[in-house]
Amino acid sequence: MPTVWRKNVLQSGKTGADTRETEGHTVKFIWTTILVCGLIIAMIFAVKVFNADLNYQASADITINVAPEQTFRLVSNLENWVRWSPFVPTNAPDVQIQPNGPKQEMTWNDPRGGVSILTLDEIDSAVGVVQHSLTSGLFPGMKGTISVEEIAPGKSKVVWTVAGSLPDSLFYRLASSNYGDVFAIQLQQSLDRLKSICEKDVNFLNQQAKQNSSPVGEATDPSTGQPAADSSQQ
Repeated sequence: MPTVWRKNVLQSGKTGADTRETEGHTVKFIWTTILVCGLIIAMIFAVKVFNADLNYQASADITINVAPEQTFRLVSNLENWVRWSPFVPTNAPDVQIQPNGPKQEMTWNDPRGGVSILTLDEIDSAVGVVQHSLTSGLFPGMKGTISVEEIAPGKSKVVWTVAGSLPDSLFYRLASSNYGDVFAIQLQQSLDRLKSICEKDVNFLNQQAKQNSSPVGEATDPSTGQPAADSSQQ
């Protein structure tokens, strides 16, 4: 075998071995990097779960074009809560409302599971504040405050705040960082419904008042509350 050819063959074999060794090191480095990154992520996740704050708060507010005393009427009576509150499912078959001493109490079997009790713990109409609490076999319990104040003639502002503690479980530890924000969205949606109901109710009451104040014998248009046109003059 010529010396030059033999030398080339030896160099080629050495180069191939070096290439395989280099590829092996590269694969090892990639898997080591993936493993280290996975461990770091797992440690961050564990620290986040371990240090999760299980106490939560949420709030929402809205301006309603209705006098505060009329708005307060809808938030200070549990019979009205069924119309706008997110806590009482519309398909609950056995909602019961009853006085509990100076308090109002509503109980129902939630179709999603568990018995729930919603209580208006304190109603202060002088300052427009309602204190309430909720205990449930399905969701974490909480306490809340609804305040209604006048910000202009015929206009009120409603502020709803709630607070509570989540159960100490892996699920709630994972959900704790966003729980308050999600709850705040539900509160805001409820206040949107409250605004719609209040403003529709006050329009109806004003319409009835106009009809009642019309002179005896004068017909009124139910859609507007204004005196109806005399057909005999048309």
